[in-house]
Amino acid sequence: MIQLIQNENDWTSTLHEIGNFDFYHTYEYHKVFLKDGEEPWLIKYANGNSLIAVPFIKRSINGTDFYDLTSVHGYLGPVSSIGDDSFDLIDFKTKLEELLMNQKVVSVFSKLNPYIDHQEDVLANMGSIEQVGELLYIDLKTDAVLQRQKYRKSVKNDINKLRRSFTVKVAENKEEIDEFINIYYETMERVSAHERFIFGQEYFNMLINSENFDVKVLLVVSNETGDIAAGSLSLITNGIVQGELMGTKNEFLRMSPAKILYDEIRLIGNELNQNHLNYGGGAGGREGSVYMMKSGFTKEHIPLKVWKYVSDPTMYKKLTSQMNEKRESDFFPLYRA
Repeated sequence: MIQLIQNENDWTSTLHEIGNFDFYHTYEYHKVFLKDGEEPWLIKYANGNSLIAVPFIKRSINGTDFYDLTSVHGYLGPVSSIGDDSFDLIDFKTKLEELLMNQKVVSVFSKLNPYIDHQEDVLANMGSIEQVGELLYIDLKTDAVLQRQKYRKSVKNDINKLRRSFTVKVAENKEEIDEFINIYYETMERVSAHERFIFGQEYFNMLINSENFDVKVLLVVSNETGDIAAGSLSLITNGIVQGELMGTKNEFLRMSPAKILYDEIRLIGNELNQNHLNYGGGAGGREGSVYMMKSGFTKEHIPLKVWKYVSDPTMYKKLTSQMNEKRESDFFPLYRA
């Protein structure tokens, strides 16, 4: 059986029934990113003791009565609880194709989550799965002492020095959380961040108030003045720690106090018996400055992949044939390039 879920209660109960999901998969996370005319979709497939759920945003294709599906910001893809004796990949593919055709969906795109099991198994022989980069992470199941030994020597020295001048605390009230948000905005303005990273108050309220994952807002406090110098927001969901947002006040930038936060969230992940700490990547891949900085904390990296699927080849060809031939050929879906 395959069904389309668009209400929060059924969406949330499905995720919890599966159990293995990240905060990016939740209904409230999708809802806060919706634009005018878009809808949240969770496609649910059940067969015997196998259960699969894949979240999307449904968008209309201008000038047509057709649609496509895409991911919100983050790491998503299917979540599943698969019983070896009942999972039928052919039946899942057939049911999915029927649903997409009935709903007039032309193409499907999803960023995948490398810390979720069985994603590529579920999507096998449907479209293509392509590597688009890599993410730095720490395997929190390994010995905590060995984790720190893999830090770059200069990073260990910097952290030791910074901890003599700063203390890390967990934000305990609205005022301290608001202080972090202000620091984040200040940082985004300083680096001229793309507007998609300028999150509104609704986004922060959603994260703080959700009951589907845990939020840790950490603040770096000057031992000398008591001023807050930097902060971070991390999400913890089913063994996955996502270091989501981070910022530093301009006046403390030269001292790089945010380096402590990369170490602190690792310690919290260990204390809470989590499995993976995702540091993410950065523009420019291994050559980019953000990636280079993060690589001082870990040598471990994991492929970042996306799923591309044309569900209506005839309409896809028609839409792309109307395009200017000079547009990017590797963009997907091509008719949106």
